[in-house]
Amino acid sequence: MKLKITPYISIGLFLNLSLTACVNQTVQPTPASTSIPTNSLIRDDIPVKELTIVEPFTGNKGEIQRIPAILKLKGNRILYFWGGGVKGYDGDITGVKLYKRILQYNSKGQIIDNGKKELFYSSPDLNGVAKQPMLGRTKDGRVILMFNVRQPSLEKNGYRIYKIMLAFSSDEGKTFTKPIEIPNNPIAKTQSLGTTGTILTLPSGRLVCPVYYIDYLNATGMLYSDNSGITWKYGQTFKPAYTAPYEPSITLDENNHIIISARPSNQPYRELLISTDGGETIQDLNLNKELRTPGIGASILYDADNKFFLHSSPTGNARDHYKIQLSFNDTKNWEESYSPFPPSFYIGYSQIIKLDKNSYAVAAEGLMDKFVFNTSENVGIFIFNKKELFDHLSK
Repeated sequence: MKLKITPYISIGLFLNLSLTACVNQTVQPTPASTSIPTNSLIRDDIPVKELTIVEPFTGNKGEIQRIPAILKLKGNRILYFWGGGVKGYDGDITGVKLYKRILQYNSKGQIIDNGKKELFYSSPDLNGVAKQPMLGRTKDGRVILMFNVRQPSLEKNGYRIYKIMLAFSSDEGKTFTKPIEIPNNPIAKTQSLGTTGTILTLPSGRLVCPVYYIDYLNATGMLYSDNSGITWKYGQTFKPAYTAPYEPSITLDENNHIIISARPSNQPYRELLISTDGGETIQDLNLNKELRTPGIGASILYDADNKFFLHSSPTGNARDHYKIQLSFNDTKNWEESYSPFPPSFYIGYSQIIKLDKNSYAVAAEGLMDKFVFNTSENVGIFIFNKKELFDHLSK
């Protein structure tokens, strides 16, 4: 492998796509499957399928579970990645390892097997971080995974440095190529991947992954590839005059424009942005006050089959009042919503995806009676269909 960097924006990454050696980096055997606990806090008046806890908090301080990402696999299977905290650290900016499972669900939208837990990647430093998985598919159908790695022992000047790692799977997520590094944007001091799971594939085959820049730039941007992940380029960084847009989530609208939902640095609402050129540049849409959220990453999805947008996020002040809000007019209004859990129930970072024409899956963290940050988070998943959604919309 060799790297070729052309300052300041274009980064070329060359790898051997004929590579056959694959890794999962599993360090110890685990049972082939585990029991599937469900949570009793589903609202009685809404027939949502049970919430499956994919990985619970262990009970040991620091061993929390956070920021999952999912991808629909062939058959009734779902690839599930998340960050698991290391005992003695905070499980957020220190002490996180990246784990993987492959879930199976039935025709009723119930998880019937949550598979084998595998340690996929860990930082060389015990207090290091491997987290924020992003998943998608290349034009030829391979699974693509990107994630962040932090190695504190190499950091200088007080900045946390998150490397971007890249891997592929040709067997539906069972094994992956050895992760390799994509160099960070040379104009940035600190950057991170978007935190809600989705790598887009445009009709042209271009892969697009969101990034955001902390400290010096305080902006958002896109990382894209036009050759199925062989080489990558950074798009223009963008920052509205009134806020810094962090933790972007992306989806494609009916015109194949990229719609971005970002976390503002100083507002309790979502900042909506658009890219009409595949991530090369970004423009402002609006600070949407109907999308009220606490300081957290959210997930946006355009349902091309049914012609509406879905937005998954807590809407209260303390990562409570979780809702899936809908827009039927190109993200302008979000008046109708679906609330499958009690108002006080803690759901933090989440990702919403489509499973088929009329059903959806949401991966989420928290899943506790009350929000207390970085204490006892679980990660899980729930599945629902269009009928359930529309039967229980409220304004």
